[in-house]
Amino acid sequence: MAYFDFNKADADNFYGRGRLTDDCLAHIRQHNFLALLGASGSGKSSLIRAGLLYSLQSGGKIAGSEHWRQYLITPTDNPLQRLARLC
Repeated sequence: MAYFDFNKADADNFYGRGRLTDDCLAHIRQHNFLALLGASGSGKSSLIRAGLLYSLQSGGKIAGSEHWRQYLITPTDNPLQRLARLC
């Protein structure tokens, strides 16, 4: 099966996930946090990159989000240590 991972540059071609993206953004607005879990290949990375990060970078959905730093990290044996290095 072919697998394609959408990125922020592909946001204009990322169709059918607008409602899900908006729901995730609403959750971030309300709780200041979002954990996105799902099976491998279910579209998590595409939703994050082409949906959420693109929307946050534009600043139109959450005021001031265009100034937020964005980091993409992948799971490791010590994810909290990796996250701490970014702070």
